[in-house]
Amino acid sequence: MNPMIRKILDRLRPAAQLAVAAHQNPEGDALGSTLALALWLQSAGKDARAYNLDPVPSFLRFLPGADTMTRRVEDLGEPALIVVVDCGDLQRTGPAFAQFAQGREIINLDHHDTNDNFGALNLVRPDASSTCEIVYELIVSAQCTVHSAQNPLLSGSSLSTGHRPLSTDIATNLYTGILMDTGSFRFPNTTPNALRIASELVRAGADPARVAREVFDTQPQGKLKLLARVLSTLEFDAPGRVAEMVLTQAMFAETGTSAEDAEGFINHTASVEGVKVAVLFREQGPDKWKVSFRGRVQGDGSPGINVARIAEELGGGGHRLAAGTTLLGSLERVRLQVQEKLAAALLASE
Repeated sequence: MNPMIRKILDRLRPAAQLAVAAHQNPEGDALGSTLALALWLQSAGKDARAYNLDPVPSFLRFLPGADTMTRRVEDLGEPALIVVVDCGDLQRTGPAFAQFAQGREIINLDHHDTNDNFGALNLVRPDASSTCEIVYELIVSAQCTVHSAQNPLLSGSSLSTGHRPLSTDIATNLYTGILMDTGSFRFPNTTPNALRIASELVRAGADPARVAREVFDTQPQGKLKLLARVLSTLEFDAPGRVAEMVLTQAMFAETGTSAEDAEGFINHTASVEGVKVAVLFREQGPDKWKVSFRGRVQGDGSPGINVARIAEELGGGGHRLAAGTTLLGSLERVRLQVQEKLAAALLASE
């Protein structure tokens, strides 16, 4: 067993009350790992409560346990131990939870390259496809299921080899996170281990057809109208290596949509032949912009531009091929900042 997993399990066993949280503006991996972990801990008889600053996006409300998540730290009680998942920086949970976490022991489970190891215990694996993959391995290592009469997480009994099937609800959450973070098993993080785990989750009851239908095939009209407006802003640099789009608050208002409806928009430009980096500038408020980056594996299989490094230089973080940051200033000023960083990275890659 991974020594860090053993340390984490040893710390989880005596904890009676816990809080589980992920980064704000959650997507499938953040929510899947939060909910799966909370359900698992609850199955062990623990008072485990799931938190996120932002509401669950409509297309992910089918996830088991999504209706139990709270957005108020006041609802979390007084846990001595908290688990933060899929979050490279504690501040990304939002100011309320970051303050709530002060003075409490933190377990940090993540797969972001730029994680700053903010926990007392840190299980950070950039080689993992997703945080859901890490949570799966933690659960399997503990031999804990809702069907187990002798629950080692609860009882503190010794761990044994092999594992029992996971519950359908836990499997559905974990499968959804892996599916979304691997881009439906299209991204380079689609490893043999990710595919093996996905297979085990289907065996445990996750329904791939249903998950795909809920996530990808149930779109409101407003989302398509929003996409049309965003695509109308598409610009390429002269060599066609960088693609940029802009999403404003006015576009949301015109189409009756919100930030959750923009999930995946950047992938449209990242798929264009010749593009090495795609960028989406999303207005969050007056002179405040969320900047998302997508890199692209090159035709020869090389990893391409490390957008996590660019995002980190701009105060953000993420993965080598998917990262982001938040910048203050006018759109023109923010674009210039980003373009200067991209130009330097592209020059260095030549």
